Amino acid sequence: MNERHPVIFVEWIDWIDEMARKMIGAYPGVDEDDFAQDVLVDCYIVCAYHEQTAITLNNPKGYFYRIARYKLIDLLKQAARTSNIYSLEAMSEAGWDVEETKLKSDPQYWIEADEIITCLEVMLTHASPKMRKVWRLYLEGAPHAEIAERLGISQVMSRQYIHRGRRRMNRDLDEEE
Repeated sequence: MNERHPVIFVEWIDWIDEMARKMIGAYPGVDEDDFAQDVLVDCYIVCAYHEQTAITLNNPKGYFYRIARYKLIDLLKQAARTSNIYSLEAMSEAGWDVEETKLKSDPQYWIEADEIITCLEVMLTHASPKMRKVWRLYLEGAPHAEIAERLGISQVMSRQYIHRGRRRMNRDLDEEE
């Protein structure tokens, strides 16, 4: 078969496959090979379309990541619809907070939470010891006044450490997309 494949797809195929397999690895019960193959097919179609229309992909890594992410969300939503493990009516009668349960049963909620936690871990890995201490207290629910008092810094500095960390995490999240 002498088909000509989109150049950008050929350049990124190994990265796409590896990224898709890493992404699905956190979800047991989903066939890694099938998911990776579906993501590769979707990425191929997008690359072929862009090459045919002469539109340049400015950020292929982010573009392919989004394709895989949306594919995973669709897959998990489909799995949630087909497996009626619980009834929201029965949960409501039992006194559960149904709205919170609906939110937390949405696969997109868990994927986004996982991405934020990963960015937080990366940010804290590269942070100074002082910033890690500020963030630890902040995540435990301590107000800036208490953080400042316990660490011997000003409240302004406490806020600055949190702001800088958030900025790094936002930058990391933007790079993933």
